[in-house]
Order: sequence, then structure tokens, then C-alpha cells
Amino acid sequence: MPDESSTTYCEISRALQAYQAVFFAIVLAIFLALAGFLASMAPSVRISSALAFLLLAFLALPFFAAWAVEIFFIRKTFRFSLQKGFLFVRSGSINPNYEIVPYENVQDAQVSQGIFERMFGIANVYVSTPAGTAPVFGIKLASAQEFRKDLLALAKMHRGMAE
Repeated sequence: MPDESSTTYCEISRALQAYQAVFFAIVLAIFLALAGFLASMAPSVRISSALAFLLLAFLALPFFAAWAVEIFFIRKTFRFSLQKGFLFVRSGSINPNYEIVPYENVQDAQVSQGIFERMFGIANVYVSTPAGTAPVFGIKLASAQEFRKDLLALAKMHRGMAE
């Protein structure tokens, strides 16, 4: 168990970037297939199929560009640490989100892996509080289990001090 004054930064796994890049490629391929299908329907509405395809691609370009930037910068912008008295979580490169969870408020922490996370060897930790859930994404499974154990030990220690 970490002592009260420790600060533990856990590195986000490179596998998270790979996982998100694969997911991005799948969604992009589905979009392009859909755009191609809709473009093939264009002759019935008197628009050239190339123009219809370009119009759909132009409308979706900002969405896919923002998503690609987020994937590229996730390892530099996503951070979490066990600070003195609270858990700190920072996420998002385009729209930063900061969460500070006092240990006294931590009720539980769940380690979760979906099928794709298992393929990449990463896990997510969901920290439950009375106000909601604070997610910690994309860390290696062993680190996630250790993080959960340390977090719950600190939470138990702080609840004991508060009573």
C-alpha cells in the first residue's frame, strides 16, 4: 500500500493508442462504404456520384480529424495519479476534463475488459463515488489491478481517519 505522501503516475499503455486506431479505421471504413453506397444512389436524385461522395466526406472531415488528433495525443494528455488525499484524473486533448476524487468518497473500483481490450492487453478501472463514476482508461491489466488495490486501501484508510 502506498504511503500517504506518495504520488503514483501510471503510464497509459501504447496498446490503448493501437486499440483506438483500429477502432477508428473500422469506423472510417464503414463510413466510406456507406458514403459510397449513398453516392451510388445519387443518379436517381440527379447529383453526380463523385460530388455526393465528396460532399459526405467533407461533412465528416472535422469529426474524423478531431478523433485522429485525440488518438495521437492520448498518451501525452491522459494522466491519473494517487495524490495526498485524492485521486486525480486528466483526460482529453481537445476538450480537457479534470476529475478530483477524494479518497473518502471512493465506494468501489471495478477493473473491466471488453473483448477488444483483452486482445490488446489493456483494462479500464471505473471508480465509483456517490456523485458518479470516474473512469481510468487504457492501462495494462496488471497495473489496473494494482491501482485498484492501492486505491481501495487508501480509501479505507481515509474513511477510518474520518470516523
